[in-house]
Amino acid sequence: EQIGKMKDEGKLPFGQVPVLELDDGTMLGQSGAILSYIAAKYNLGSDDPMATYKGESMVDLMSLDFNTKAFPKLMAAQKAENPAEVVDGVLTEHFDSILKSVNANMPTTKFLTGDKLTVHDFRFSYIFVSIVKNPHNPLKAVW
Repeated sequence: EQIGKMKDEGKLPFGQVPVLELDDGTMLGQSGAILSYIAAKYNLGSDDPMATYKGESMVDLMSLDFNTKAFPKLMAAQKAENPAEVVDGVLTEHFDSILKSVNANMPTTKFLTGDKLTVHDFRFSYIFVSIVKNPHNPLKAVW
């Protein structure tokens, strides 16, 4: 209901959430762009180009591989006759290999790009927070 109202009022730049409303009323849309804005505003980037590369490569591994390969199948599992079986197959086929790559490439530093929290840490962890740890995820019951 609220989203429909915001859409009618023209407060959703791309007609969808998420949005971030700035103090001056400017509405920012698209999660990646919003995160980049926050990173620039609060100095959440890395000064080291190699650290940036490493952070971006981990983000790409999680977001691109997971979003393009596993996520569509997980969403389709909601309508499957046996969702738990589908989820188990997807996690075995895709998530296990992604986690093996993550473990093989995970730095030994406190954060992805060193000892400072950066935008890469937020981007990398969103899958766990928004999907795996989300209590409202419709598939939560089967994993």
